[in-house]
Amino acid sequence: MGTEPTPEIYARRRAGCFSVFVLVVVGILVLAIKVFGDGAQTSSADPQPSVTATDSTPLAATSSAPTSSTIPPPTFAAGAPKIQIYGDSLATGYGTALKAYARDAGYQADLASKGSSGLTRPEFFDWPNHLNVWLNNDGARLVVFGVGGNDAQPITVNDQKFDVTTPEWSAEYGARVRAVVDMVTSRGKQLLWVGTPDARDDGFTAKLSILRDATRAAIDAAAAEGLPVRYYDTWSQFMGSTERGSDGFHLNQAASRVLGDSLLVVVKEMLPL
Repeated sequence: MGTEPTPEIYARRRAGCFSVFVLVVVGILVLAIKVFGDGAQTSSADPQPSVTATDSTPLAATSSAPTSSTIPPPTFAAGAPKIQIYGDSLATGYGTALKAYARDAGYQADLASKGSSGLTRPEFFDWPNHLNVWLNNDGARLVVFGVGGNDAQPITVNDQKFDVTTPEWSAEYGARVRAVVDMVTSRGKQLLWVGTPDARDDGFTAKLSILRDATRAAIDAAAAEGLPVRYYDTWSQFMGSTERGSDGFHLNQAASRVLGDSLLVVVKEMLPL
């Protein structure tokens, strides 16, 4: 019979087994880091909110307003005239319909939208900053733009907030509308501004009415100066309509299609094939 191992030998064997176990665990961890580590990295930059886009719409967000020296002159798509649709979640509905109808009619058309966006809170999503870049690359001759459903809230000017019911709010919102009008039309593009409908809630509708008046006043003034901009009054078309989503404001699918078809009529007037 062989000699029985001593306690010292048992200890050395246990230590050896433990060392092998540690090496195996370390090896697995190293392999996992190599395989998954790159995907876990995050950028130190604060990204802009994501935008829902279709097809080739340029959506490279910028963290600060680019200067004119860094922006190339606008280019226009070759072939059939192109329309580009921008806007909020309401625009997602009618924009999807309009894009399809416009393509069927012979236009090129794309859509880029951002839910919950508007002009009152650029810290959430800065439409003018993004448009300042995208308008030079979207290839469109006509821009269809629609925001407002998220804008009936206090607006900040020089660190001071103004309620929707104040004249300061209307003046500032109108100025922001005009800034977008100037940004689009200065690039040789026409602009079709799609207004917001009313809402089921009376209080919300009252605020939207103020927004509607401020928007129309700014656009009517720009049009009177000869700028190629038109306002489409969705309010009048769908006032009191029950074809709404569960929130009582957004148009349902059927109404979105009706609006898309109505907008195509205006598109054909502004940009004939």
